[in-house]
Amino acid sequence: QREIEQLKKDNDQIREKSTEYKHVEIQTDEDIKALYEIIKQQSEELSILNEKNSNLLSQDELNREKKIDNETQTDDRQREKLLQMNNKLKRALQVIKDKIHRIVNEKPDLFNGIGEETNERLDHLISIVENQTTQIDFIQTEHQQQIKELQNSLLTCQFELDNERQQHVLAASSTEDISPSIIEDYQIKIEQLEKTLIEKENEQILLHERLNEIELELRKILDDQNSTLMKYELLVQERDLLIEQQTLHSTESQREIEQLKKELLELKQSPDYQHIETQTDDRQHEKLLQINNKLKRIIQTFKEKIHRLVIEKPNLFDGISEETNERLDHLISIVENQTIQIDLIQNERDELEKQLRNEIKELERSLETSENELNYEKQVRSAQLVSAAPSEDISSSIVEDYQKQIDELEQKLSENNEEQSLLREHLNKVEVELKETKHNHELTLTKYKEEFLSLVEERNELIEQQTLSSTEHQREIEQLKKDNDQIQEEFTKLKQLPDYQHVEIQTHEE
Repeated sequence: QREIEQLKKDNDQIREKSTEYKHVEIQTDEDIKALYEIIKQQSEELSILNEKNSNLLSQDELNREKKIDNETQTDDRQREKLLQMNNKLKRALQVIKDKIHRIVNEKPDLFNGIGEETNERLDHLISIVENQTTQIDFIQTEHQQQIKELQNSLLTCQFELDNERQQHVLAASSTEDISPSIIEDYQIKIEQLEKTLIEKENEQILLHERLNEIELELRKILDDQNSTLMKYELLVQERDLLIEQQTLHSTESQREIEQLKKELLELKQSPDYQHIETQTDDRQHEKLLQINNKLKRIIQTFKEKIHRLVIEKPNLFDGISEETNERLDHLISIVENQTIQIDLIQNERDELEKQLRNEIKELERSLETSENELNYEKQVRSAQLVSAAPSEDISSSIVEDYQKQIDELEQKLSENNEEQSLLREHLNKVEVELKETKHNHELTLTKYKEEFLSLVEERNELIEQQTLSSTEHQREIEQLKKDNDQIQEEFTKLKQLPDYQHVEIQTHEE
């Protein structure tokens, strides 16, 4: 370029000299010929130099374009491979996330107190599979035990009812005339036995009242649990509202980021920006590698956890291939089926328990009716004995009948004592159940308090995360704007580069 400039300058000087020569008087033909030869020689030299300079410029341009094309093709192929691998890893990870999210939506009660991280949900899912088998066995054992207890109670009530009926039949004997002294003795014994029976019945009434008090207390505890559960659900709704607000804010920020990225992409696609793009390819390549490595580590973690469960519980995966996706589907189906099975067992146990309790209550009502009939018959018999005419001759058979009646009353008293013992035993069981319910209620309250604190903490974390996300999005937006401004500045500099090439540089050679 400097040579071209020098030649142009010399040519201008020659033209100036030629112009001057036109105004000079040429005296001889020799001077004209000499001047013509000089001009012709310098014109030829200038043409040769121009041709060489054009060849050099074209060759340099070809070399530069060839180098840029080769670098661009290599970078494009590497970037395309990385993008394909990145998309494949993202699809695999998204499939896992979608499946776990589906079971979370279908069974939200299985994931109470569990964060929204996919890794944490997968751990909780595996722990559910490990624990539900043991839970099913425990529920079945408890169910069988309760059935046996209720059946024993039913047999006891039936036995008592049969004894009452038998005593009622045996007590129906004919009344005969006996002496006043024997009648008085037997009357005293009968009154004592009846008084004892009344006392026992009063004790039973007190026991029933105690049972009613315990049942009221149980209902109160259950109402408190429902109230606590409602508060918990309100807090969960508040958390969901915060999550929705954060999602909307993130969507708006993401939309703004996408707009800036779009503008940045349009600027990058300009022809003058191609040489700058090669400077950022390395950074993009490195980012893609980092994203791919991170996705690979996440998927490998999922595979290792599922493989560990397969090793610990191989019987759960009989007939299932070694594909991680198929194993995850099978794992989710196991959780769903076991949950349904537990619910069915629980419902069956509740229905059977309710049925047996109704039968026991029916037998208790029958027993009470028989007792009332027997007491009424005793009163009628006593009145008949008092009003009966005394006789001098007392047959031994009549005395035996009265003695038998007293024995029956004593047996009735003994049976009543047994019934009272059973009732006390039942009361003790109910009291134990009340204590257990109170204990479980306290544990539930403690659990809900912990979950409340966890939800409050999670809500605060969501607010903090939203703030951090907003800050991060704002920072990303500012960075994109900064990159955009930087590219604009570089683009402006690139446009100004050809002007600098035509600046006249005077050197010592010139």
